[in-house]
Amino acid sequence: MDNSGNMREFGIYRGENPGRVSLYNLEGTAHADQGELREAIKNYSKAIQQNPEDALAYYNRATIKADLGDFTGASEDFNKSVEIEREAAMKYLDQGIANYKKCRYQEAYDLFCHAIELNSSCCEAFYYRGRVRSDLGEYGDAISDFNEAIRLDPEYKPAYRNRGMIKANLGDYLGARNDISLTDD
Repeated sequence: MDNSGNMREFGIYRGENPGRVSLYNLEGTAHADQGELREAIKNYSKAIQQNPEDALAYYNRATIKADLGDFTGASEDFNKSVEIEREAAMKYLDQGIANYKKCRYQEAYDLFCHAIELNSSCCEAFYYRGRVRSDLGEYGDAISDFNEAIRLDPEYKPAYRNRGMIKANLGDYLGARNDISLTDD
């Protein structure tokens, strides 16, 4: 398949909009599809040079490095991609908390969901999404989120406390007492 016309188009757009890092990613992917792996790496590296926080470029470059047998380089790029995504998750979490405190529940919920998509091991994102769900009366979903927060960090006491309060509201007084007793110091 000849993508050379597409490559020229990417080049033209890239030249006109040098800040559009995604075009380097697209061009890198087109090169990879053509089996031009070293050219793909060059484009992903350009994307990273323009935006060192471009997790997708690190991920794409890591995949190609692995295909070329550079497992050390691939591992470094995969790790950097994950690190960037986790940092982004924390930004979404912080935005979500700010929206939650302003009682903007839908915005907060969406931000917490996005944080979870980026870092599914962030217990705080599950905890705060559980609080939103609790405030909206979605008790079963809230308990599920608190359960996940506890699974991720068994020492995270706010999740026990909030799960216990929901259990009490639902008439599960023994479960509520057990959860709340775990929050005592």
